[in-house]
Amino acid sequence: MTSETPKPESEIVTPPAPEPPAPEPPAPEPPAPEPQPPEEATAEKGPPEKGEKEEEWIEEYEKETGQTKPKKKRHWGGVIIVVAIIVIMLVWSLMSPRVMSIAGDTYVKSNQWASLGNYTGTRDIYWLGHGIHVVNTTWGISISGNSTMVAGQPSDIKVLVTKVDESSGNFWFRGTAITLKNVSLYQTNGDFVAAMASRTDNGFGPIGTIHAVFDSPGTYTCQVFVRFTVYVDMRLGFIPMEEVEITADLSVDIVVA
Repeated sequence: MTSETPKPESEIVTPPAPEPPAPEPPAPEPPAPEPQPPEEATAEKGPPEKGEKEEEWIEEYEKETGQTKPKKKRHWGGVIIVVAIIVIMLVWSLMSPRVMSIAGDTYVKSNQWASLGNYTGTRDIYWLGHGIHVVNTTWGISISGNSTMVAGQPSDIKVLVTKVDESSGNFWFRGTAITLKNVSLYQTNGDFVAAMASRTDNGFGPIGTIHAVFDSPGTYTCQVFVRFTVYVDMRLGFIPMEEVEITADLSVDIVVA
């Protein structure tokens, strides 16, 4: 076992103390702020005072702030559609057939217009199936002409359609009008004699004229076949409702010499 002999204090070397760090150079002072021009007041103006025009206020506001007020988009599509619908409805109304006047039984009982026979019949017209009762109308057929003819020579038979009576079932519907489509003369055995040659309207109803010709002498029992389209005239526009077919027997025989 060994032991160390302590050295005398004179032989002990003390290391030199470290030098203090050099002081940092002082930081440069920040430059003085440059003088700024006085800012203009940009506070938004309030709403125009009483008596001030709003347009002038908006112009001044836009100049000062550089902002523009967004303009509202105009919806022209809806306006165009509404105008188009109005125009269509007006044209539709102008094209409506004239409503027939009620003639009563004046013509179906007339010796002039019903010399060969007459017919009356009533019809109810419904719309949308049987959902809406439109009108109740009584139609009259008046047949006139000569009951004696010469074989091989044409003779005119006139068929008049009139409105005997009518009652509307709905305020929206003003009345009915018709377009005469067909008028024909047949023998009661089904033999065809002649068809409508011309059509006229004297104001109280359409008239179909038949040029009847019988080739052989004899006595003929005949009937007329009538077809017409019924239009219902509304407060605005019209609707074709139905086709009516009527077969009316002549009340007298036609004698052909």
